[in-house]
Amino acid sequence: MSHRTLVLRSEARDAVPQVLDVVFMNVLAMKIRHDYRQLVISEADDLDEAADFVEVPERFRHNYRTYQVSDGTHSGFVVCGALQLRHDPTS
Repeated sequence: MSHRTLVLRSEARDAVPQVLDVVFMNVLAMKIRHDYRQLVISEADDLDEAADFVEVPERFRHNYRTYQVSDGTHSGFVVCGALQLRHDPTS
């Protein structure tokens, strides 16, 4: 994996025995919490906070997406090139 990869991993529980990884690749910037009780990820509508944090040159903007990361109370963001979901069926 690249050094510019962020992985958020769920905990296996009785109701959901599989581990789910949310993998952000080619990360340019992030502002996230240490952990989340629940996780909601969506493409960000408001790009102001991320734009104040990192400036992506116009010629590269088509290569990146800004995702809002939230637990319903606290909100942050990740600016990255791609997002993948992976699950570990052996967990």
